Amino acid sequence: MRKSIESWMLLHAIVVLVATGAALYLVRIELLAVLAALSFLILLAIERKARGDFRYLIEPANLVTGSRLLALLLLLGLQEYFTHAALAVTGLLILLADSLDGWLARRFQTVSDFGKYLDMETDALFVLALSLLLYTNGIVGGWIIAVGLLRYVYFISIKCLKPADQPESYNAIGHLIAFFLMGSLVAAFVVPTWLAVPLLLSASILVFLSFGRDFWVVLKSRV
Repeated sequence: MRKSIESWMLLHAIVVLVATGAALYLVRIELLAVLAALSFLILLAIERKARGDFRYLIEPANLVTGSRLLALLLLLGLQEYFTHAALAVTGLLILLADSLDGWLARRFQTVSDFGKYLDMETDALFVLALSLLLYTNGIVGGWIIAVGLLRYVYFISIKCLKPADQPESYNAIGHLIAFFLMGSLVAAFVVPTWLAVPLLLSASILVFLSFGRDFWVVLKSRV
C-alpha cells in the first residue's frame, strides 16, 4: 500500500468516527454523508497527484465503485425521502454492483491500490450507512451501530500495532461473512422484525469473530 493511501485511510477512519458521533448527537445523518464525501475527495486528490491526471476515474472498475459510493452518499443525505422498500432496493443494487468492479479491474487489467482501497472503504461505508438507517428508522436497536463502526475502530487499532509496510491480508472466509452481513442489512428493511433481528445478530457475531481473529493474528505478529 502506498504511504499516502495508508495515511488517508487512517485519517478517513477518524473522520468517519467523529462524523458518526456528531450525526447521532445532532440527529442529522446527512452530516456523515457530507464529511465522508469530503474525505473521499481528498483521496481523489491524492491519486490525482500520484498519476498526474483524473483519467483513472473513467476506468470501468473505478466508475462502478464510484457510482456505488455516490449512491451511498445520496442514500445518507436524502434518506428521509426513501421508503423502507426503496432503501432495500437501492442497497441491493449497490451490493450487487460490488461483485462487478473487481471483475472489471481484472478484465481490463486496471487493478491498483487506489481501486482496491476505494472498494474496501466503500464497503465499510455501506455497512455503516445501512446500520445507521436501520437504527434511525426504528427497525433495529442502537447496538447495530457498533457493527457499522467496527471496521474503522479495527483499522485504527491495527495501525497502532502493525508495521506500516505490512498490508491487510485477504481472508476469503471473512469476505463471505462480510457479504452475509451486507445482505442481512439490506434484507432487514423488508423482512419481519422477528426474522431481521436474529439474522443481523448472527451476521454481527460472525463479523466480530472474524475481526477478532484478524486482530489476534496482528497481536501475535508483534510478539
